[in-house]
Amino acid sequence: ASTSMAYMALTLARKELEVGRPDAHSVVVVVTDGMVMNPLKTLSAASRFGEAIKLIWVPVAAEMSTLENVQGWASAPWQDNVLPVNDFNDLPTPAQLNTVLASVCPNVM
Repeated sequence: ASTSMAYMALTLARKELEVGRPDAHSVVVVVTDGMVMNPLKTLSAASRFGEAIKLIWVPVAAEMSTLENVQGWASAPWQDNVLPVNDFNDLPTPAQLNTVLASVCPNVM
């Protein structure tokens, strides 16, 4: 199994948001298998988003131990911002897309 540098992706996402509209509600959605190279750096990068930016994680085919890490990386409450998916093939289904969209835009859905 390979690992990802999620902390670098989060850092880049944060930098992109710095040049965005100041009046926009910012949301970052991370789709991952949860196999990150450095969980502590990922936690540190995720914590830099603060409360002003919503951080949603979509762990795909993740093991329970991975889900526990992801819960710590997501915005609070994690129950609303960790949206597990069983398989990558399930991502494009209407049910999964509606779940993610409802979390990103709760006033629309």
